Amino acid sequence: AEAFYMLQERRRMRPIVAEQIALARQFAEAARSRYAASKGGQAEILRAEVEISRLQSRERVLGAEIRAAEAMFNASIGNPPESPVPTLESPPLRMSLPDVLDAKLQ
Repeated sequence: AEAFYMLQERRRMRPIVAEQIALARQFAEAARSRYAASKGGQAEILRAEVEISRLQSRERVLGAEIRAAEAMFNASIGNPPESPVPTLESPPLRMSLPDVLDAKLQ
């Protein structure tokens, strides 16, 4: 179960990080435009470029984490580690949230 949820979490993070990269690129472009118009400093551009690099690094790490989680998931179900893993769906909850909370408190 742990491998399932780890893989699912990492896969859900991928589009979020991609969106963050796109936003950082837009910010960098805006900073370049302000700098070209003498309305902004070069430091803004550098901060944006550093953020883009940081996010791209996170994206690469996330890719490695996804591959590792896929291998762990495959191992947990008896498949070879390199087997492709389809999109995973969360199993439906059998208990309502109030029931889960009540059980947790007991």
